[in-house]
Amino acid sequence: MNRHGKYFAAFGLFLCFAFLPAAGAAQTRSQTQTYTLFASGDTMLARWVAYSVYQDGPEQALAGLHPLIRSSDIAMTNLECVVSTRGNFWNKGEYRPFLYRARPEMLDVLTLAGFDLVVTANNHSMDYGPEALLEQMALLEAAGMAQVGTGRNK
Repeated sequence: MNRHGKYFAAFGLFLCFAFLPAAGAAQTRSQTQTYTLFASGDTMLARWVAYSVYQDGPEQALAGLHPLIRSSDIAMTNLECVVSTRGNFWNKGEYRPFLYRARPEMLDVLTLAGFDLVVTANNHSMDYGPEALLEQMALLEAAGMAQVGTGRNK
């Protein structure tokens, strides 16, 4: 199983079986395999975040969380922007749209922190249209990060 497959399989098992009783009444807790999942909410890499990252380095951005992130079996976060240099404003029909786009080097914040899995399905994934979203997919793959939530089609 490849690296990404391991994360999807483990995450899927976590979601499906985390709250089910163990099969067989004689099975004890010490006989079961356990995994730890670090899950964070919105991680913003756009706007003014880049200034501090360029000044202090990407390893400092989430330094206080590194021990928690790195000690988990799977670390997952929601990417609250699109990471791309491409695309143009995409009208999503919002009255006052907020547009968040981060430069590709900002992914170093996530990789150095130890994240394995990025959730990309949110209200900012299409801020700069399909061209930016497709570039983000390629950038995440090149960075070795698994991704869920968006794809090449509906």
